[in-house]
Amino acid sequence: MTATEGPARYVRLARVPGVLSLGAASAVARLPLGMTGLALLLLVQVRTGSYQQAGAAVGCFALASAAGSPARGRLADRFAPVPVLLVTGVAQPVALVGVVVATASARPHPAPVLLAVALAGLLVPPVGPVSRAVWQRLVTAPDLARAAFALDSLLLQLIFYVVAPPVVAVLATSADPAVAVIAIAVLTVIGNVAVAASPAVRSVPRRRGSVHLLGPLTEPRLIVVLLTSTVAAAAFAALEVAVASAAVSRGATGASGLLLALIGVGSIAGGLFYGARSPAVSMAAQYRRWLVVLAMGTAPLVVATTTPVLGVLLVAAGLAIGPVSTSQFTLVGELAPTGTLTEAFTWLFSAALGGTALGSYLAGTATQQYGVEIALALPCALALATLGLAVAVRGASTTPEP
Repeated sequence: MTATEGPARYVRLARVPGVLSLGAASAVARLPLGMTGLALLLLVQVRTGSYQQAGAAVGCFALASAAGSPARGRLADRFAPVPVLLVTGVAQPVALVGVVVATASARPHPAPVLLAVALAGLLVPPVGPVSRAVWQRLVTAPDLARAAFALDSLLLQLIFYVVAPPVVAVLATSADPAVAVIAIAVLTVIGNVAVAASPAVRSVPRRRGSVHLLGPLTEPRLIVVLLTSTVAAAAFAALEVAVASAAVSRGATGASGLLLALIGVGSIAGGLFYGARSPAVSMAAQYRRWLVVLAMGTAPLVVATTTPVLGVLLVAAGLAIGPVSTSQFTLVGELAPTGTLTEAFTWLFSAALGGTALGSYLAGTATQQYGVEIALALPCALALATLGLAVAVRGASTTPEP
């Protein structure tokens, strides 16, 4: 690959009809998901005065979203994405307003709050899975498809690490946490209408014929990819919790945000590099190679004795996150049985949420019981576990759905 070939690939991708309009609409529609967790945490904590109830609300939202995600994806495959996006794009904002109402009393009862939060989680619009399924259909050249998934991963990194937290913080501190939740509801409506109006999305047909009750889970290779995705997500989450714990234990609490941002810097750089390359090996082999890079990048964290050294090492630790995520997107796109593409991507979303919860719990427990050094070693151990599972991953030579 020449020095100009990589950037030129992204230029070629932008010239594919429908890519820019869908990408812009998808960015607006996915911003609320990056904002919701923190906004709910702040809202419930301020209203109840309890961090425990606030944490329970965020966990309830995540679990409900993960549980409902495959059903939303199956509906999008069965009836086409547009009606599902429009219905959830209106229903979920109404549920978010319900959360604000449930927390409005002087002493809000936990049950109505958790019920409203769970409903909001169940109704999260499937914008990410729909967008990835459309990329799979819209961008048929393998090198451009890989670049599209790399940019999709980059978009998520920017939303979750760079854009969403400051926006929520400004809205919550300058006005009220309820204002942040209402803003999320408004953005959800606008973003989903924009995605549903995209010609690329409107052109996706309804599925013809029936599929197996298990949908994409009838493909054993896809199940293996989902298992590896769960453990990989646990590694990513454990890395974030361990880094934040290390900053606090070393008296550098204020630096925790910057340290987490450095992980994002590494991930973005790695994702752009990966999307611009044209490896000669299979996607499954590429996935395993980047898991090796992830394990090697996270291994030195245990010897980071100072915060500046930890910061430098975190950039290297983050390099593999974007490529690993991109490889997962591509493998799921390759392996999804015909008629189940959107649902397959929702299963990936659910696997990531489950892994995030697992990794956060393991890292928090390791910090509490064994110390920060053990917590910092956990991401490497989980990366190695992912690599062990990924040995069984076998990709497809062709894409099931054009």
